[in-house]
Amino acid sequence: MAMGTALAFLGAAFSSPEPGRDVDVVAFVVAALLGGALVFRRRWPLGVFVVSISLITLYMAFDYPAVGLAFPLAASLYTVGSRGQTVPAAIVVAVAISVGTMARIVSEDEETFFVAVNMAQEGVGLAAALLLGETVRSRRALAVENSERLRLMELEQKSEAERRVMEERVQIARDLHDSIGHNMTVISIQASLAAEEFDHDPDQTRTAIESVRDASKEAMIELRSAVTVMRKGRAAPVPARGADGLDDLVDNARSAGLTVTTAIDDLDGLPPLVGMTLYRVVQEALTNVLRHSGADHVELHVDVDQRSLRLRVDDNGTAHGAAPANGIGIAGMTERVTSIGGRLTAGSRPQGGFRVEAAIPLRTGR
Repeated sequence: MAMGTALAFLGAAFSSPEPGRDVDVVAFVVAALLGGALVFRRRWPLGVFVVSISLITLYMAFDYPAVGLAFPLAASLYTVGSRGQTVPAAIVVAVAISVGTMARIVSEDEETFFVAVNMAQEGVGLAAALLLGETVRSRRALAVENSERLRLMELEQKSEAERRVMEERVQIARDLHDSIGHNMTVISIQASLAAEEFDHDPDQTRTAIESVRDASKEAMIELRSAVTVMRKGRAAPVPARGADGLDDLVDNARSAGLTVTTAIDDLDGLPPLVGMTLYRVVQEALTNVLRHSGADHVELHVDVDQRSLRLRVDDNGTAHGAAPANGIGIAGMTERVTSIGGRLTAGSRPQGGFRVEAAIPLRTGR
């Protein structure tokens, strides 16, 4: 482009119909510098444009044949526009056109109208080159912006997918811990009871074995559901237990040797998610009592009003045993309750034993 611009500039000078000084060494130097400056147009676009227009001004000051402004400045102006320096370049062009017009009117014997039309044509050519560069820059910037937007969208989708997978894993982990952990505790206790009573109380032994069978069956159902989720990415068609399962939990605890007293309000019409959360929290609380507390008595209270459900599980065992430091049961209960806008506390009671207490809003938004 540099050599082509220099040769075209000299060609225009030699073929110009307007009178002027013969093309000589100075004109060749100006043409060479004009073409050579374009080599640096990508690094210093505005600087090259200013140098180019200065060289043409110098050429015209020596009264060489007119070659116009648009063609020799087109390449540098296009580069300036494509690099986002349109405004300063437009100011330089406006000044150059204005000064050139006034100079021709004052120093040359030309009609004002002819000069104005000629310089306006030059201005249009210069503006076209500048706007072309700006258009290309805008399109490139838009393409980059769209590409970045797509990249961010893909990252966001990937992050959202990973978040959902993690939430699903946490949910599966909680379900396995709560349900299978509870059932395995029941199986262990009932199996021990069956072994102790095998020779003395056949009926008690039979009841214990039936409890083991029922707990094993429920554990297998829960395990199959979790495996289906992990293998096929869809929930197994096993309905989650809700408030209607509290009686079974209490019966299991009693059959394991606990004395359980209950004070439970009418739970009909309870939102399914609240009912499921209630079931899981009671399940885990009773499991902790059976595993860790050494208690022989548990009190279960469930109160419901128009706005919320309040749960309390108290035992008379060893407080620290109901909340093992390295366990995840209380953390899981807390996650379940807080995920639907509730709150849960767990800790030792001043009078001895351990308490799990939760408040769950009936309108969970889910």
